[in-house]
Amino acid sequence: MFNTRGRKICLIDKPFIHPELRAKRQRPKSMPLPLNTSSLDNLNQSVIDILNKPGIDLRSLLEQYLKHSKICDVCQQLIHKQRTIQCHICEDFYHMNCVSQNRKLKSWICNRCKGKKAELVSKYENINCAECNLKVDDDSIDCMKCKKEYHETCFKADIKFPICHNCSQSNIQPDDNEMAEGIFINLKVQELRSQKKSERQFILPTPIKDIRIRKECIQSILDALANQNIEFSDNLHYEFVTKKDNNPNLEPFLQKLDYVNHQTFLLFKQMSSKKLYAPLKVEWNDKQGYIVRAMANIEKNTILCEYAGDVDRLQNQVFSKSDSIMTLLQTTRSLTTLIVLPLKHANIAKYISGINNKKENSKSRQQNVVSKRYNIGGEARVILLARREIKEDEVLYYDYNEGGFNTYDTEDFE
Repeated sequence: MFNTRGRKICLIDKPFIHPELRAKRQRPKSMPLPLNTSSLDNLNQSVIDILNKPGIDLRSLLEQYLKHSKICDVCQQLIHKQRTIQCHICEDFYHMNCVSQNRKLKSWICNRCKGKKAELVSKYENINCAECNLKVDDDSIDCMKCKKEYHETCFKADIKFPICHNCSQSNIQPDDNEMAEGIFINLKVQELRSQKKSERQFILPTPIKDIRIRKECIQSILDALANQNIEFSDNLHYEFVTKKDNNPNLEPFLQKLDYVNHQTFLLFKQMSSKKLYAPLKVEWNDKQGYIVRAMANIEKNTILCEYAGDVDRLQNQVFSKSDSIMTLLQTTRSLTTLIVLPLKHANIAKYISGINNKKENSKSRQQNVVSKRYNIGGEARVILLARREIKEDEVLYYDYNEGGFNTYDTEDFE
């Protein structure tokens, strides 16, 4: 349309922009937002500060956002509506532009995991039998103590209890003086037990008063760990990461303990230091391996143990063969997600069996233990509790995929 002077009239509300200038001003859809989130800790902490301001009630809206916020592992930028791809091994997310990927694949592997996988393949291709020094096959047996591999015909020991003939079963005796010291921490235990159940979530364990049976239970744990060259410990060990890496701000909605339950947990740790545990015993089962059995009735919500062991990043253990990996701190990146592995240190938690998630009613009928993660004193911790009343002689089971992670295959479990 032209006016009376012959000039073209723009009928649009916004001014006319030359196409070349418009192209320069437009941001490509796949380009990351200019938000520097190299530290997810700082991002989450800033959101928490906003939530704590008076009159602000955005928790219900932002909780899901923080849980599912994703950061590209290459550019360290927050992912927001850009095309992404996820590694199916470490489960980290990437901008497709950052990894030069044009289309999504169902089983895509990032370069970091490809490198680790190639190292493992080359390592296991060159494993020889510790007895005859010939290459082992898929049916090889590895000694649970020295970790050496044998042909089945070369394994000169009972296959049902896989410790080779070169390794002797250790017999570490518990400290009698320490056992005698820990008869009971009477006043505080009675004080906490006298409180109403509605006021407390945790219940302190009731140890077996017969010192002989109690020593037998502790001996079973020490023997099982010694047979796998693992040192007994009830604490988290930070050899592969620092204690500062276990930062609950990375998982800001990790549940915190109230005062009563926090005091109960601290008293439980005191009891553990004196070898005062729930009445549990480790046994060897030909089908399942090591199992844990209750030697007396255990009340619901009783603290059974803290999941102890060596803390490491998920990124470093994506190809781990361990059957006892526990999530300690859950974030959106394998670099900051922490796990607990009983590599060098462990306690009875290592031997509690897992339910078969594929089996009907296994959770309601079989599971009698529950694992819960808490922010305790500015540190993520995992506590195993009695899910219901556990009867004497009952085997302990819990869900290895507790919390909805669904990453551990339990189809072959009993």
